[in-house]
Amino acid sequence: MKSINRLLILTTIVLLSMTNSACDSPDPDIIITLYVNTKEVKHSQTEDYCYLFSEDSNPKNSGTGKNNLKDFLTEVELGDNVLWNGISSNAPETDIVKIKQIIRMEGPKIFKGDPKGNRTVNAKTVKVTPGNDKYRYIIQFTVSTKSGVFTIDPKMQVN
Repeated sequence: MKSINRLLILTTIVLLSMTNSACDSPDPDIIITLYVNTKEVKHSQTEDYCYLFSEDSNPKNSGTGKNNLKDFLTEVELGDNVLWNGISSNAPETDIVKIKQIIRMEGPKIFKGDPKGNRTVNAKTVKVTPGNDKYRYIIQFTVSTKSGVFTIDPKMQVN
C-alpha cells in the first residue's frame, strides 16, 4: 500500500512540475501513466516490464504484460486534452521515465501530427475514430538508467 501511495504522490508531483510540453497546453482531460520497472526493462521485452493506467480508472483501460498492453484501449472524447507521463514502478524517487513522442501507427489521424515532449506529452484530439476504428500508436520513452529509446503500442478511440 505504501508503494501505491508513493506512486500517487509522485504522479501528482510530476503533474505539478511538468515541462514546457504540457505547460503551454490546457489542463488534461485524460492522463495516461506509463509505469516502467526501470531495473528490469529490456528493449527486447519492453511490454513485460511496463503497464499503463488511465486517470478515468476504467477497468478496461489498464493492463500489464505484452498482450494486454497491445489491447490497452483509452476512450476519449473529441476535443479532449490527453497527457502521457511516465513513472518508475520500482524506483520512483531516483529513476526517471521520459515520454518523448506519440507516433501514429494506423487508424485515423486524431492529433495534429505526432505529438512530442521532453518528459511528458500533451495533445488535443481533433478527429473522431469512426465506427470500430482504433487509433493505434507508439509511445516512445526513455529511462534514466538505461540507454536508447523504448516503445510500446497501445490504442485509443475518440468518440
